Order: sequence, then structure tokens, then C-alpha cells
Amino acid sequence: MMFLNGCEKLDREIITTLSKNDVEKNYAYTMNRATALYTSLPDGFFEIDGAMSASASDEAEFTLETSDVKMFNYGSWNAIYNPDNVWAKYFRAIRNVNLFLVTADSVNLDVYRLDPDPAQQLIYTNRLAEIKRWKYEARFLRAFFYFELIKRYGGVPIITEP
Repeated sequence: MMFLNGCEKLDREIITTLSKNDVEKNYAYTMNRATALYTSLPDGFFEIDGAMSASASDEAEFTLETSDVKMFNYGSWNAIYNPDNVWAKYFRAIRNVNLFLVTADSVNLDVYRLDPDPAQQLIYTNRLAEIKRWKYEARFLRAFFYFELIKRYGGVPIITEP
């Protein structure tokens, strides 16, 4: 016979919903949001449909007939059908950066700040420094996204508020 016992203190609270406030005040979620800003960076070598950019010229051939690069070679790209639609992609990324910059300072670190233990104070100082660094990284990414837009389109609206 086998008996299993448990106690209530081992039961963890299961969080099924998160409010905007919960996400903005939580350090781990803020770190995830800072990391997610990098997902909009260009992939580089295989940017369009998994094909090399050289396939859009006479330097290489991409063999998948339904690929976006083949559609470019057939002259099928236009203002409505553009697989390299960086306008929408980068302005979405800029909006995410702006939202991050507005909310990054609202992280609740009181559990470390109010603890008299020097180790907790060190964690508090390090986390503040990390948040500050993430904000600098976010500003750099926003500048990069604007650079890519200006490189393609010339003058673009500069948006610094979410």
C-alpha cells in the first residue's frame, strides 16, 4: 500500500490571467519583453521566404516555384503584394520599443529594495542597472529600425510615443 500526503504550503497558485499591470510590474516579463524586441531584426542571409537574396537576381536560382523570390523574378511584386514589407514590420517594432520604454521603469523591485540584507540590496542595484541597459538597447533598436526605413523610403514619420 502506498499513501501520498501533501500540504497546502506546497500548492502553488496557478495564474491563468495576466493584466497589463501584472506584466508591466513583473521583472521577468519585462526581461522577456526586452528580449522580444530583437525578434524584428532582419534575418539577413535568408530574409525572404527562406531564399538567399541572390536568388532575386541572376546570381543564384531558388528552385521552389511558389517562393516569394520566384514571384519577384516573374514581376509579381507590387505595392499590395510585397513579401519584404519592412514598413509594417519596422513600425510595429518601433511601437513595441516605445511601449517598452514607457513601461520599463514601472517594474516593482520593492522586495529587494526594502530588504536590509546586503545581498538583496545588490540584486536590487543589479536589476536597476539591467533595466537601464535594456532601455539603451531599445533606443538603439529603434534607431536601427528607423535607419532601415529611411534607407528604403526616405523621410518617414518619427514616432517616439506609443
